[in-house]
Parts: sequence; structure tokens; C-alpha cells
Amino acid sequence: MPSNEPSPHRRRLTYIAVGFVAPIVVTLVAVLVEAFAVGDLPDRIAVHWNASGEADGWGSPWVIVALTVILGLSAAALSTVNYRQLTDGAPGGTFRWVSTTAAATATGTGVILAGIMVTQADGDSTSPTALIGVAVAAAVVVGAIGWFVQPTDPPTGSGRHPEAMGLAPGGRAVWLHTETTSRFILIAGAAAVVFASVIGLLTAMNGGSTASLWAAVAIIVIILVAMSTVVGYHVRIDSSGLRVRSIAGLPRWHIAADEIDDVTVVDVRAIGDFGGYGVRYSRGRTGVILRSGPAVQVTRTEGKPFVLTLDDAATAAALLAAVAARARRG
Repeated sequence: MPSNEPSPHRRRLTYIAVGFVAPIVVTLVAVLVEAFAVGDLPDRIAVHWNASGEADGWGSPWVIVALTVILGLSAAALSTVNYRQLTDGAPGGTFRWVSTTAAATATGTGVILAGIMVTQADGDSTSPTALIGVAVAAAVVVGAIGWFVQPTDPPTGSGRHPEAMGLAPGGRAVWLHTETTSRFILIAGAAAVVFASVIGLLTAMNGGSTASLWAAVAIIVIILVAMSTVVGYHVRIDSSGLRVRSIAGLPRWHIAADEIDDVTVVDVRAIGDFGGYGVRYSRGRTGVILRSGPAVQVTRTEGKPFVLTLDDAATAAALLAAVAARARRG
């Protein structure tokens, strides 16, 4: 019987074309357009506009060029996060989303940033509102092409049922663990904060508006809040069920033992299965995804399945299955 899974070679080749080549090519074209436009521009151009469409922030044209390069390469870098998993043949439903997002993001930012410089070559500093529509349209077209040239990702495999841990009648057992994310994610989060801080500093140095500075601060706060859901979680399994709490205190979950219908150990690919790290929602499942690898999947009598990545998922699942079985027996 022929396999419905796509060729690994085609899967890898189209991922590289969409996730790496397209963002780099689009960024290169945008930078070339900007470089040709620089000669016709003054030393300072409009880089921010107020709600009325009037320029209220000014900066060097080279800031736009640098921003184009940084954003374009960052989009391509997004595709490196799960490239090794892809080459290893990892299953998953969202590999295409990552590469498509990279291509579309690089296209949208490249069009609008290059457009900002080209439209000011004749001295016009009016709001580039029309450019937003052009950028979105270009991003949608490139994203659609990138999506359809890639094959459908193969589905993930089924989980493994652990052997319930033996508990003596009336006996008690507690499993405590703190699960932390990978060093790569921590470095990426720190880099994002530094990047947002540099953009804010450049805006301030080039006479940017107060609104621009507050926008940079808001972005930094959003990144920090997002990172608080990714850094690590405290996990406790006992007779009451499963408790999961972020190191930051929130978010947290409690799944009572008598609400557990099934427990399995599954292999999770963070990007491929859930599209990223942290608190994720994918295919009817809620996930606390700190890394790729083994995870405990808890199917509740009511509500969505809950997935938690753990280094020692087998032990955690065995104890959780035992306390759930005891709760069902009353």
C-alpha cells in the first residue's frame, strides 16, 4: 500500500525554499531598493506619523535599512528553530506554518519599509497608510504560495500507556519536579528584549515621539510576560491529581484525580505539534510546552486533553495513572 506521507526530500527542500530562501531574497531586494533611494533622500526622513497622518518622528534613512535587515533575517531565523526536527523526520502539523509565517513576515516588513523610503524621495512625508494595504496584500500572496508549495505534514503518532505505579492500600506518594525550558529559548527571549530596547533607544536618539517610546516599552513588557509562561513550571502529582504552576505564579492548572480519564506518554515536537513554546493550544489540546521530547498527556472526563513536557514523563505518567485509578475505584 503506498504511503500518504510526503517525500522527506521534498518536505525539506520546500521548507528551505519558503522558510530561508524567500525571506532572505525578499530582504535583499528591499535593501537594494532602499540603497538606491538613499541618494535622493535628506539626512533625516519621517519614520513615525500621528493619528492625523502628519509626520511627528524623524530619523536617518539608514535606520530603516538596518531595521529591514534585522527584521528580514529574524524572520529567516524563525525557521531555524525546528529545522533539525524536520530533517530528523519528526511528524507534526505546523511545520508549514513556521516557514510560511517567515516568508510572509519578511515580505510585509520589506515592502512597507522600502516603501517608506521610496515615497519620500520626492520630499513627500505624508503617512504611508496606503503602504500597509500593499504590504499586507504582498505578504498574503507570498504566504499563500509558500503554503501550497509545501506538502502536508504527516500526523503525529499515538501515545503509550504507562504501567500504573503500584500503590499499597492507603499508601501515599508524591512526585515533585521543576521543569525548565531549553537554554536556546532563554537566549532567544533575552535577544528579543535587547532588540526591542535597541529599537527604543534608536527611536529616542533620532527624535522619536513619546508614543513611539511607549510602544517600545509595551513591546518589552509583552515579551517579558510571554517569557514568564515559558521559563519553567513547578509540577506536583499526589492523591489529589496533577498541579502545574508557573515559576512566576501564573498561569496554573489543577486536574483532580477523579477527572482523569486516561494518561499516556507522547513524544512532542514543540514547533511541529504546537507551533511554539509556552502555553499552547493545538488540535483540541492545551499544552505547556517547554521543550521537544517526552510529555504526559492527560485526557479529562470533560474538557480538552492537557499536555505537559517533562524530562521524566514515564514516572510522572505512571504515578498519575495510579492515583487516577484509585480515585475511580472510590
